[in-house]
This record gives sequence, C-alpha cells and structure tokens, in this order.
Amino acid sequence: MFQSVRFQHFKRFDDLEIPLSPITLIGGKNNVGKSSVLEGLFLFADRSNPNLFVRQLTWRGLSAIPLEPQAFWGPFFRNYQLDTPLSIVVKEEGIPSVLEISYSEQLEGTAVDITFPSPGQSANSPVVEQVMFPYAVRIQYSSGEGLVQTATQRFTTSGVQHRVERFDRPARGAAYIGSKMRVDAAEEAERFGKLDVEGRQDFIAQGLRAIDPRVASVSTIVLGDRPVLHADVGIGRKIPVMLLGDGTSRLLSILLALESTPGGIVLVDEIEKGFHYSVVEEVWRAIGAAVARSGCQLVATTHSIECLHAATVALDQQAGAPLLSYTRLEERRDRSLHAVQASVESLLGAVELNWEMR
Repeated sequence: MFQSVRFQHFKRFDDLEIPLSPITLIGGKNNVGKSSVLEGLFLFADRSNPNLFVRQLTWRGLSAIPLEPQAFWGPFFRNYQLDTPLSIVVKEEGIPSVLEISYSEQLEGTAVDITFPSPGQSANSPVVEQVMFPYAVRIQYSSGEGLVQTATQRFTTSGVQHRVERFDRPARGAAYIGSKMRVDAAEEAERFGKLDVEGRQDFIAQGLRAIDPRVASVSTIVLGDRPVLHADVGIGRKIPVMLLGDGTSRLLSILLALESTPGGIVLVDEIEKGFHYSVVEEVWRAIGAAVARSGCQLVATTHSIECLHAATVALDQQAGAPLLSYTRLEERRDRSLHAVQASVESLLGAVELNWEMR
C-alpha cells in the first residue's frame, strides 16, 4: 500500500506531501489541486505508458494538443516552468520510490531517418522522413534498489517519439475515473469478464443493490459488435446498466475498478457524483466491502459533506472495513498549499457535532 505521496514542482504544488490510507478522501476549495493529486498518483503508476501525458490532457477535455513544449508538457510542471524538474515520491513500507521528469533542449545523438530516392528522383535530393527537434523530456523512475526505468519523449516531424532505455512494469495496477468521463463500455465488459472467469461476478450485482435493490444479476451481452453490461431487474428482460441511471452506472465503474485491480490503486474524482444523499451510506458500504476484498487502495476527491459524513459512519460501523482518512488541502496567505489530515475520531466527532469539514 502507498503510505504517502510527495509532489515537488508538479502542477500547483511546489512541495506537498499527503499521507495515504486504504481509503483516502481529499477535500478543499476549488482550484487547490484535489484532482491534481489523483493525476499525479496515476502518472506515477502509468509511468511505463507512452501515452502518459496525452491521456491526462484528454481527460481534462483537450481534444487538440499542439506539438509545442509548453502546451504538451508544460501543464504538468508548476506554473509551466519547464526548467525545474518535477518529481513524485511514493513511500511504500517506508521505502521511497521516485518518478522524476525533466525537460531539455540539448539532445545528444539527434537522429534523422533518410530514405533512398525513388526511381526518377535526383540522387542529390534524399527524402527526409523524420527530423528530431531539440525538445525532449526524460522520464526516470528509481526505487530503493536504484535506477529502474528511463525513457525519453521528443518531438519529430511526424509526432512524438517515445524511446525506452530501461523498462520497468509497475507492480501495482491503477485505474482512474474522472468526474466528467464515462468509462468505455468495452473496457468495463473486459473488467467484468475477468471477474466472471474467477467466479467473483456476483459481487458487482450485490454492490449495485445499494442503489437499485431490483438488480438480481449482471451479465455481458454483445450488441452489434460491442459488449455491453446488462442487469436483470425482474421485468422479463435484461437491460443495459447505463439505462438504470447515472448513479448506478458510476457505482458500476467504481466497483469494477476496485474488484479488478487487486492490490492496486483506484483514483476517483468527485466520488459523490450521481449519488442521492439517501443512498450514500449504502454506497460506501459497498465500496468498503470491495476495497476489503481486493486489497485495493482508494483515493478520491469530494466536495460533499454528505459524502464525507456517510463514508465516516458507514465504514466505522462495518466490521472489517478498511481504514478511512480525510485530508484537506488548504492555501496559506502566500498561496502555498499544505495538507491537513483528520483522524477517524475527529471525523466521527465532526459528524456528531455537525461541524463543517469540507
């Protein structure tokens, strides 16, 4: 389990450390970096993926990304300052692992691919297929055992080249569920299929009953050429889960991510989204049970006091429930950020006294 994460020169964070628990809720005002915490943790886990930068920019709604350092890599560096490396340090069992990303305009061994001229073309006019520009980032990952992975991304005339020099496959899986994104139906069907093979598919229907007690079972049905998850709700035919409402669809995404990422980490932005206040406690019981079964870690952001109260009460009353912690990001007068952690005891006291904790 990740015990803590420290961000240096990453997005809004100059130097910020956050303690982590099996379930960590993160609160704070708008634009203090709550979503950035999730994105930073996913960047750490996604470090071997050539699309590690592109996918996060598209999650933020950018459909067109110019091949220009400030636009492509700049959003990940504090105040777009590419001259200072960013780092994400995660502690596990007291041992730190470091992901460092640095920008450079001094490339060694710049490569150019040249083809032979085609018939009829002058031999004095070779065709240049790909030219390297002197803009690159180096991605380095080191653990307690030393340097484990290095990779370089650089611009070319045809796009972005990702070159791996030393490769490391992260030991822990990760899943990210954004506040505005809908998880792909095929991806969810694949996750459900893995559970079905292992005989754990009934946990999903059981969890969905926190919102809709009619759900008897969930299964995969191919519509056209697309697998779509359907639910049996006792009306004589199965219907797509996505037609049962946004809350049920979102809980499905969360449960599938938790159950199919054993020992990994699941990151959820605005976890309360889509849930009516009357079912939030039951939703948290379902989430707590999934975390306990899979050994997966959950880190989520919330703006909702009802969500925070419900999680505190539900997990406190649930036998064998994973430990919950709440961290609030606060801005000092000099606009620097710091993290304030609340204990379970203080959360329960705040619920009893109806104190504002968001």
